[in-house]
Formats: sequence, structure tokens, C-alpha cells
Amino acid sequence: MKKLFVYLCFVTVTVHAQQNITLEDIFVKGSFRSKSYHIQTLNDDKQFVKEEVDSVTKHNNLNCYDILSGAKTKTMFNGSDLKINGKVIDYDNFTLSVDEKKILFSAETEAIYRHSTQALHYVFDLETKKITDLSTAGKVMLCTLSPDGNKVAYVRDNNLYIRNLTALHEEMITHDGLKNHIINGAPDWVYEEEFSFNKGFEWSPDGKKIAFMRFDESAVKEFTITYYDSLYPRQEKYKYPKAGETNSTVQVIIIDLENGKQTQADLGTEKDQYVPRIGWTANADILYVYKLNRLQNKLDVLTVNNQTGKTQLLFTETDKTYIDIDNSAQIYFTADGKNFIWSSYESGYNNLWWYDISGKKIKPLTQLKKDVLQFYGYNEKLKTAYYQSYENTPVDKQIYSVTLNGKTQLLSYNKGSNTAFFSNGFSYFVNAHSDANHAAKYELYKTNTGKVVRLLEDNAALNNKIQSGHLSEKTFFTIPNRNGTALQAWMIKPADFDASKKYPVLMYVYGGPGAPTVNNTAPSGRDFWYYLLAQKGYIIVSVDNRGTTKQGYEFLRSTYMQLGKHECEDQIDAAKWLGSQAYVDAKRIGIWGWSFGGYLTALCMAKGNDVFKAGMSVAPVTNWRFYDSIYTERYLRTPQQNASGYDDNSPINFAEKIKGRFLLVHGTADDNVHYQNTMMFANKLIKHNVSFESMNYPNRNHGINGGGATMHIYNLMTNFVLNNL
Repeated sequence: MKKLFVYLCFVTVTVHAQQNITLEDIFVKGSFRSKSYHIQTLNDDKQFVKEEVDSVTKHNNLNCYDILSGAKTKTMFNGSDLKINGKVIDYDNFTLSVDEKKILFSAETEAIYRHSTQALHYVFDLETKKITDLSTAGKVMLCTLSPDGNKVAYVRDNNLYIRNLTALHEEMITHDGLKNHIINGAPDWVYEEEFSFNKGFEWSPDGKKIAFMRFDESAVKEFTITYYDSLYPRQEKYKYPKAGETNSTVQVIIIDLENGKQTQADLGTEKDQYVPRIGWTANADILYVYKLNRLQNKLDVLTVNNQTGKTQLLFTETDKTYIDIDNSAQIYFTADGKNFIWSSYESGYNNLWWYDISGKKIKPLTQLKKDVLQFYGYNEKLKTAYYQSYENTPVDKQIYSVTLNGKTQLLSYNKGSNTAFFSNGFSYFVNAHSDANHAAKYELYKTNTGKVVRLLEDNAALNNKIQSGHLSEKTFFTIPNRNGTALQAWMIKPADFDASKKYPVLMYVYGGPGAPTVNNTAPSGRDFWYYLLAQKGYIIVSVDNRGTTKQGYEFLRSTYMQLGKHECEDQIDAAKWLGSQAYVDAKRIGIWGWSFGGYLTALCMAKGNDVFKAGMSVAPVTNWRFYDSIYTERYLRTPQQNASGYDDNSPINFAEKIKGRFLLVHGTADDNVHYQNTMMFANKLIKHNVSFESMNYPNRNHGINGGGATMHIYNLMTNFVLNNL
């Protein structure tokens, strides 16, 4: 079931009276936090469900509303009814069964890695009011209702289980799950992080079969993280394949739940490969599987016979560089089972293509000289696909529809960022619209006309509240690099900007593959920090270097095999261009970034040591040999195949070149970019007598949050900027 989501965000508007922003306002008080909004449409496509706090019981109810009028139609579920042993369970999330007769609730959710969680789970039958506790043996992962609503599947202790909700019988489907050895039904760390999914099993459309992935990570080397939270620090070990090292081997197994038969999909004899996606076609007897080679430049999409396990090649996608599973390799099978939609950069831009079920390419659905940024889905009745792209500039996002005969319609007309959340039957969508200087506004649209039905939320109270502030506009422009390529950029100037004066500049960079920072959308809390710095007399700038999205294939893939080289050049070129402007103090240009941005900051401080006066590098990769196999090899191949690509742009090899004021920050429990990166880089800086400052955050992961860490790190960085730039 498709859902309408509206996300929590931070916003700013242009105002005309002075009010100083503080770090406490941003990161403690939440003074600029907008209202969140979350609805889920029902099967009739006329109502939606909204979670709301009951004014009497103070528990969360699920109320139904008419989409068109917004009038309440009924209370679907009363939160005080979710009671076990006399205690009401405060749930975190809910999922309706396909027939909308049952609700799956999760509670006491704990994060594991970026996408994975474990929680207590309960099923509530709306007709009988019966509650089934699925967590009597402890928290489970990935709890999912079957399409018929009579069963649930979940993972516990690396094994896959199925619970029959009628017989209340739990069946252990696999028996060999073992931490750091075998995982059934869930991905290993590197798959979850780099292929962006956490559920390694899928119900068949009829609920009679389930396909799951089995990861054998026995041969993958372990990484140890030390936690300083007890008398004797404890150590946690997990499998982390670094670039060029051994990966997990993956099997795909189909279980027929009526007879218990298990059938393994024939994925060939090659074991050193990836299986980044599995799913069912419209036919409940046919599974599809992505099979990607280790170099990630050849993808086979296979169909699997669930009785024999025999696979058949549906089609192959190849690329001279790499195939990005998240952004350019999405598939959608039509309900009649005759066709599918595929997204690909084959034309030089990411476009949608129409295939028949034999794998024959019929025609392009979109023929854009710009990228499809997101495919929303396909309306079977109207034979229409919906997607997001940009209209006039790469910083704006718009919503479109396209029919099978190629008729395209613009469904959003507002300059800025427009993101759609379609109803179950595509009759309506919520448009979340914002721009860099205004609060997000959420409106309900009629899909076939592109007309606004009614306003859902405009955050007017927040906008009115901050009218007493004084924030200058974020403006968009381009900066040429050394080759004359126009790089997208934004700038925030002090509100009392005087062109006759010279100002220091702080550049913010992320710059990683496919990850632009220059978007005309409502700012986050971090952006409010930039306004704080602007109030203190700094110009803030961000530039999208080569390798980021929204400017076509060649711009995106130009960094292949030499990750960091062109990105660093572009940031240095941008800094030099800024330094040539009459209103910029060229001797006071700084740069900062987090993760890939932390990596680029360190590299720029070394290779651009005559340009940057100061830099702040947070959670950086300092040696690409230290990072994981899937991400690093996608852009660089293996160290064995491309040693210079790794070494020529790893900051650890240029530590002695850093001259400016340098701050190095890392969380000691970072499972993503290991603390090892900062420690070994620091050792090189010490060896070459390079002065630097550092801050280590005990037991914090890649996000460095919790326990006051967010406020602390931004206070640290604010003082560093004020003292060194």
C-alpha cells in the first residue's frame, strides 16, 4: 500500500527585523521546528488514516478522514485498546494489512544500523479486538504481514520465522543463523549501508510463498569497536568487508508454505557477486532477482521458477563506469504481468523505459535532457507513470505524469522543491512544496487535473513567529571551474551585507557521488547554523562539484576511477573564484564537511593549502583502503586493480601539505567511517609536525548525536570558525 508522508523539517523565511539566533534555539529548544504531518490513504482512495493523540487518554488513536473535505469519518483504532496484561502499549509505528482488517504495531524500537531496527510487535484484529503478542521471545526485526493478513514473518537471532495468526503457531523457517556467520532474511552490514535496504525476504502476492536471502559472512573479516561505558570497556565485533577484501556470499531461497519445500535459485557458479534486490512479479510463481558483478558495471535481472529454482535472463544492463542500484536501476512490474518499467542512464540522462515481460525494450517513456530524480509509480487504469524531475534549473524539483503514448503533464507549478506522496490509487497526491527561503507547505492535489484541492499545512504559525528575525535570503548562482563547467552554488550573506566591505567565507561541502547540496528547498537545522554565522559576519557558500547529480551522465560519472580528484579541484576552483570577488577576503576562506564532505575538506586543506585558511573535517574517510567494498569499489574498482586511484586522492598521503588551521572530529563508535581513519590520519599529521585540533566523541556513531553531542559539536565548530577564520 502506498502512503502519503509529510516529513518533519526546519524552515526559514526572509524577514526584516533583527533577532539573533542562538545554538540553543536551533539544537536544544527546537525554536524553528515545523509541524510534522503523516497520513496514509485507504483502499477506497477516498479516506486517509491519521495518527492523533486522544485528548482524554493521551494515547495515539488512528482516525479516518475524508480526503476531499477533511472531515473525520470514524476512529479506526483507539490507542488505549492496545493493552497487554493490563498495560497500554505506546506504539512507535503501525502498518495496515492489505484488507485493512488488522494492524501491525511496533513498540520500543531500537536502531541497529542505518536502516535496521528491532522492536516489540503486536497485531490488533479490528473486527475481534484480539491482540497477538509477537514478541514473547524478545524483540524481532522486519516484522511483515502476509498479503492475506493471516501470517507474519520476522527475523530473530539471524533466523527467519513465520507466525500463523489463526493457529498462533510460530514456525522457525531457518536453523543455521549465527551472529557474524549466517544471516537469514536480513542483509549484512555492507548491503544495508550501500544498497540501502534492510529486509531480505519478500512475501509472494498470494501469501503462499516467501523468498529470502541467506548471507554467509563467515569469511568476511571482523572489525572491532570499543565502547567506553563501563569499568572495563566492552568490545563489539561485526563483519565489515573493506575495499578489495572478501564479501559475503548470498543465496536466494524460495519456501512453499503449503508443503514446506525449499528451492534455491540458480544464480550461477560465480560467488564473488552481489544480489542487491529480490522481489515478486505480478505472477505469484515468478520471483525476480538482481545479479550484479563485483565491479558493479553489469547487472543481470533474472526471473526464477519457484518450483525448480531455474533462472532465466530477463535483460542485462551494462555501463562503462558503474550501475547505481538506488538511483538508476529501478524496476516496476505491471499488474497484468505483461510489461515492466525500468529506469536507466542509457540515453545520457536518467529516463524511464517501457519493456514487455520477455525483456524486449519497447520504447522510452520519458525522453528528457534532464534526469528523472524519482519514479513514484504507475497508474494501471490510466496507463500513466508519475515521476519527479527538474524544470528549468537543477536546483528546482517538479512533479510530472507521462502516459504510454508519451503525453507529459506538469503537475506542480511552484518554483522550488516539489515532492509528491501519492494516494493508494493515484487519485490524489500531497505536494510538499518549499524553497530555500520559505516554510514547507503541504497541499492536496487532484492528480488528473494537477489542481489544488485544499491546504493541509502551511506552517503559518512558525512563519509568523520568525518574522521578527532578520535572515538574508539564500541565493543561487553558478561558479565556473577550470574547464569552464558551470557548477551550481548557493550563498548566504550577512543581512547587513555591504558590497564595499570584504567578508570571510565558510564553504560547506559534501560532494559525494550523486549527492548534491545545492537544492532550492527548505533548510534544515544545520542551515540555521549558517544563518547564525551570517549574523556574525560570515558569508556561507556551498558548491556542487562534478560527481553530483542533476547535470546528466557525464557530469555524474566523470569522477570514476579517481574519486576525489575532480571534486577537490572544483572546490578549490570555487574558492579561488570567490576570492576574486570584491566583497570576499581571499585570505579568510574556510571549508568544512561531514563524512564524504569531511574527506573532501581534508583533501582540500592539503591540495588547496594556498587557498583555505581553515578547515573542519568531521567523520572523514582519510584512506579509501579503509572504507567498505561496495561503495569504494563502485567508484574506484579494487585497490588491486586501481592502486593509484586510491592513493592519489586519500588525505592520509598528503598530511604534510596541510598548512591552515585544521579541526579533526570523529565518533569513536562510528560503524560506517571507522575511527581508524582519524587516528591513522592524526598519526601522520603528528609525524610531519602538522599542527591540528581534534575532538573525539566517545561511543557516538557516524551521526555524532545523543547525550548533548549535537549541541556540543556545533558549539565547538562555531568557536573554531570565530577563532580561526
